[in-house]
Amino acid sequence: MGNYYYLDKQNRQVGPLSAENIRKLHLPGRTLVWTEGMVTWMPIEKVPALRDNSGKGNQVNGLRILLIIFAGTFSLLFLFIGRFVAAFTASSFDTYAYIPPLITGGVAILVVLCFLFIKRRKYFINVLLLMLPFLISSLYTSLYYLNRNVSPYRNGICIIEKRDGSGVLNQFGWERIPCRYDNIAWNNYWDPVYFRVWKDDKMGILDLSGNVIIPCEFSDIDFFNGEEEDDLVIVQKDGEKGLYSMSGEVIIPCEFSSINLFKDDDELILAKANDKVGLYSIDGEVIIPRGIYDDICPWRDTRLLLVKQDETRGLYRRDGQEILPCRYIIGKRTAVGLSKLNQGGWIDDNNKIRGGLWGILDENGNIVLDCIFDEVTILSSQIRAVREGGTYYYSHQGEILSHGNIW
Repeated sequence: MGNYYYLDKQNRQVGPLSAENIRKLHLPGRTLVWTEGMVTWMPIEKVPALRDNSGKGNQVNGLRILLIIFAGTFSLLFLFIGRFVAAFTASSFDTYAYIPPLITGGVAILVVLCFLFIKRRKYFINVLLLMLPFLISSLYTSLYYLNRNVSPYRNGICIIEKRDGSGVLNQFGWERIPCRYDNIAWNNYWDPVYFRVWKDDKMGILDLSGNVIIPCEFSDIDFFNGEEEDDLVIVQKDGEKGLYSMSGEVIIPCEFSSINLFKDDDELILAKANDKVGLYSIDGEVIIPRGIYDDICPWRDTRLLLVKQDETRGLYRRDGQEILPCRYIIGKRTAVGLSKLNQGGWIDDNNKIRGGLWGILDENGNIVLDCIFDEVTILSSQIRAVREGGTYYYSHQGEILSHGNIW
């Protein structure tokens, strides 16, 4: 055959051209051509003399080979680094680690579809090869994080769950805390400071770097004052409670049935074991030893501490100094600030003090009159005391005013 004719995009006949010139045009394979001897117009890809060089976009030429090599090499590379890049991007925007790869994959798909539907199909394979590393990497990375139930990134870290357990990833996707815990949760969603961790039904606390603050060996851990800002936590082990600081220091050993703040005082801690109490400072210093008293509480509106043992009472200062031994029964305070003091008596069913000897106690816990009287009466201006049939009158400060016999 000699010269050829072909139809351009507007179906206009172009030619005649030699076979060599036709091949140099690199016409699409579906372009219709005709030459003398042909019954009808045929696609250029069906003409043997033109087949090798027709349809450049559909042949494996040098560019296509480079694109195939690019797609294979970078697909492997992106598979390796994809989840680390996704983690770094997610940590920069405080979001889930699977969001960046999903966005990347979506953009890559849109690019491919654009070349598929806007009459640029001859470039479709080339564009697909260019986008293939992004498509494969984004699919693998998003599935990797979706299947591991990752939390959003906060402060450059996120929680991840694997078959081996739960752990924490840093901003580059590396394990900051190995996935060896049954569960892990940060103390605050928006501004985490530390992690609560569980292992074999035991709890512990780690800092954000994974260092152990409180070992994972307790059945329960709770804030001492009910607030997350507290620096102290109550731990429980085998039914016994103790107190730890958030720096990991043992304040009170895990040997008590209950640990509480001392009434309205945030500097003293009341710990109870075997129905006996002890008093500690906020630093764990023993103020009143445990195992002696049934209860310890503030005494009236003073800074003194009232200790109780059965029916007897005693007084301590807050530094642990005893000022009244625990062998008295203390009556109600009168209008002048004095109280009756009984030693050796008991309290009946009507809450009345019976028997024993009587004395007087002032509002500061000082004994005004020793417990040597059979009866005492606190009057508005003086104290009347009876002993061995004699009546004595004292000032409110304990100075004797007069004495005489009872008629």
